[in-house]
Amino acid sequence: PSCKRHTHGDSEDKICGCHDLSRYDVALALMPYLETVLSRGGRVNHVLRHVLGLYQRQPGGKLFRRLLSEGMHKAGADAALFKEAVDATEALIARRSA
Repeated sequence: PSCKRHTHGDSEDKICGCHDLSRYDVALALMPYLETVLSRGGRVNHVLRHVLGLYQRQPGGKLFRRLLSEGMHKAGADAALFKEAVDATEALIARRSA
């Protein structure tokens, strides 16, 4: 899809590297990176602290931040925490838009 910031369509999209991705798409794209960081001994909060604002100003944004904030510092926190937070937020968004 073309970038909403430009009016010239695909040609400018290729130059700027912009893409119209949903928040869910971004979350899915982050999962392999998160799993790689964890497999190398990193901690889940080292990655997830940077995505707390992913659902900012969206229905379920507070739920998303709360789930991550409360869970990412716990022993044994893993990629499942992020998936659960994203799934819970997306479910809330779907219920509200129905």
